[in-house]
Amino acid sequence: MKLELSQFKKADLKPYTFPGTDAAVYHLRAKIPEKEVQKLCDLLPNVQLRYGPADEGWDIKMPWWSLGDQSTDWEFEREPKGWDHEHCSFCHEHVSIGEHCYLHESEDNDGYYMFCQKCCAKMKK
Repeated sequence: MKLELSQFKKADLKPYTFPGTDAAVYHLRAKIPEKEVQKLCDLLPNVQLRYGPADEGWDIKMPWWSLGDQSTDWEFEREPKGWDHEHCSFCHEHVSIGEHCYLHESEDNDGYYMFCQKCCAKMKK
């Protein structure tokens, strides 16, 4: 089911200022196609990942706290405040460190939906 702003009430949202968090960074030192990087990322299911090109290959990032009990042979470097933005759950706008937004707990109580200020302004009370 696709999320719609109309499913939520502004009064049920909690104000939040995104603090950023440390990132776990894996430096993949191989010049491989992006499709292959995605296949590697798929080996870590249920983990929020981002990747991008780096000088010698690719950098793969995730929030440091999400490493938790992940059993992996990958060696991660801790990058302070390296997880420097999140995305609005509706328009995918960046919410950067220090930016005000709003949260609503997900239906399964296992996460949250993030609302940027623009989307929150569009909502009914």
